[in-house]
Amino acid sequence: MHPLIKKAVTEFNLQKYFEAHEFFEDFWNAQYDGRDKTLTQGLVQITAALLLLRDGRKDGAMKVWERAKKNLVDAYDGFQNIKLNKLKRETQLFLMQAQKTGQMPSMRQVPRIQLMEQ
Repeated sequence: MHPLIKKAVTEFNLQKYFEAHEFFEDFWNAQYDGRDKTLTQGLVQITAALLLLRDGRKDGAMKVWERAKKNLVDAYDGFQNIKLNKLKRETQLFLMQAQKTGQMPSMRQVPRIQLMEQ
């Protein structure tokens, strides 16, 4: 796992989405075009969507999530040692709950990034 991704995962799981976004984005900027760059962009967007939702900007969060889903079409578990498909599913459920109920879900239910050895 790249050190920037490791820092991003730590911040993400502490719900420090701004900081996690910055670390993911730094890694994204260092990538060449291709699948890994696209998947990293999806992680940047998941983080941005959760930050927007937490800040009460549900419509913005859903728009960013829709873009993230497109970037995560080829997601696979093990990308940077992350269970990426699990994160994708949990993020989808979390954001759909917010959209369906019109209320902010409990941040205790927020998706967490799990690593392959977990």
